[in-house]
Amino acid sequence: MLKNDNSNAQDKFVLDNFATCKDCRYVHFPICFRAHWTLVVYDTKTGLWNHYNSMRPRVGLENKHLKEAVFVRDTIIEIQRGAVGVLGDDDATQFGQLGVEAVTDCPQQKHDSYMEDCAIIMCAVMRQYVHHMDVNRSLQGDNCIILRANMVKGFVNDHGRGLKDSA
Repeated sequence: MLKNDNSNAQDKFVLDNFATCKDCRYVHFPICFRAHWTLVVYDTKTGLWNHYNSMRPRVGLENKHLKEAVFVRDTIIEIQRGAVGVLGDDDATQFGQLGVEAVTDCPQQKHDSYMEDCAIIMCAVMRQYVHHMDVNRSLQGDNCIILRANMVKGFVNDHGRGLKDSA
């Protein structure tokens, strides 16, 4: 949506979702770029923007996914600047002006892994944030098959919304 040619639709999307996250500690921005999922997490307390990529480029190669993360940050900040008169100074300056840091100590896909593993790893990183855990290389056994199974188990067993309660 942040690349929508209709700037009114783009602004509306960001501003409509703005109120939902303004009191949160962490704001997650999942990014799908060139069929690969990465994650930018904004820490409202520190003002830091962290980028998680399960397939970091080799040393010396351009990090196109990090550039995409910077685009997301810049777009959010630009929309906020334009909304100062609408939202008021406090709400319109929520997102910090710091750069996006590529997190180097984050889970990495194996070279022979499935393409979808990046999405599972991204969800696992978000889960670690939600449960106030340190995000690091080790994720539930370091196996994407286990991560997928635990995600399905969580959906099925979710009280009130899971399959277990709908029967």
